[in-house]
Amino acid sequence: MYTAILVFVIDFILTPQRYKSSINKANTRTFPGADIGSDHDLVLATFKLKLQCKRCPRNPRIRFDLEKLKDPEIADVFQAQVGGKFAALNLMDIDVDTLANNIKEVLTTTAEQVVAKKRKRIQPWVTNEVLDLCDKQRELRKKKHSSSEARTKHQQVNREVRTKMKAAKENWIEEQCEEVEKGMEAGNSKRAYSTLKTLTKTSQPRSAVIEDKDGKLLTHSEEVLKRWTEYCDGLYNYQLNPDSSILQDNPRSTDCEENLQDFDW
Repeated sequence: MYTAILVFVIDFILTPQRYKSSINKANTRTFPGADIGSDHDLVLATFKLKLQCKRCPRNPRIRFDLEKLKDPEIADVFQAQVGGKFAALNLMDIDVDTLANNIKEVLTTTAEQVVAKKRKRIQPWVTNEVLDLCDKQRELRKKKHSSSEARTKHQQVNREVRTKMKAAKENWIEEQCEEVEKGMEAGNSKRAYSTLKTLTKTSQPRSAVIEDKDGKLLTHSEEVLKRWTEYCDGLYNYQLNPDSSILQDNPRSTDCEENLQDFDW
């Protein structure tokens, strides 16, 4: 950030001590002949300031693992604790704003104790137990080169993580299948097909789907690979068939040759 500053204070420029290093002394100059109606000289200097953006701390949104409330036991514990605390609030003679803040605090503290915060997971079948093992694995990875015992322990946790992840995925698939069966038995086809769609949904990269010359969509890997090969062959193996008769019939080339013959080298 460059800022030109003009100051008429007895041929000097005053600046705070903290900005002393920001003055570009090479570009500082005076203008003795400036018509400013004064016997003082005009002084010009260039400042180069580095301003740091002040970031205000944000209050992150707290997300709780509400899936735990589907468990009847956890839901009963949460309801009992919240109900007991709300009963105490009803006996207090407070204004509306204070009551709203107390209700918010009751719900937040109870959720932290009973439900806990929701942990970020990419796959829906990853459980908190697997996430805890991944955290432990991440910590052991930093120390695995310190000793043979730490390396062995890291390898054991790796095997345990793979085993737990495989078992968690199988359990999740069984739970989804049970949800589909319950939905079909209860006549709730929307619930059944929604669960079935979640179960069978697979992410496919965009590069794995391509069209052929006729506009037909290709999804199989062999057909896609064949189409890319065909496209690259046609793109980089273009046959050039120049017409050499254009050069022979061009009158400009003949005139140029005659001029070169007449030129005294």
